[in-house]
Amino acid sequence: MNQKRWNVVVPALAIILNENNDVLLIKRNDPGDRWHNKWEFPGGFIENHEQPSEAAIREAREESGIEIEIIRKSPIVMCQNDEERKLKAICIGYFAKPVGGTVNFENDSGVNDARWFAYKDINFSDCLPLIKEFLDEAAIINNL
Repeated sequence: MNQKRWNVVVPALAIILNENNDVLLIKRNDPGDRWHNKWEFPGGFIENHEQPSEAAIREAREESGIEIEIIRKSPIVMCQNDEERKLKAICIGYFAKPVGGTVNFENDSGVNDARWFAYKDINFSDCLPLIKEFLDEAAIINNL
């Protein structure tokens, strides 16, 4: 069998809900990538010295300018398979609330917008896969 092995990545995500239960999403800036200009949660790869929750906190700050506090220690884990790239993303999502900062994405070249959305206003066809699934899980857990 000569099948290409799949690569596995494990990003940590910050699912940030404000006092109105609006969610903070960032828009990817990665020209040439099929996910360019798609909305996603702040998040990224876990550095060697970090726990996943620490990576979610760091990525939220770097990508959106928002300081967060994790409000649920147990993350939600979901898997996304990318057949085209032979890539499996095991996404670790942490529910969080903002505790400081203002939305500012200009320090991260990988982001070209960041804003708060009411669930009903999100066009999920403009989002990365799993955004709806994570938010639906948030609604169940947090009684949104």
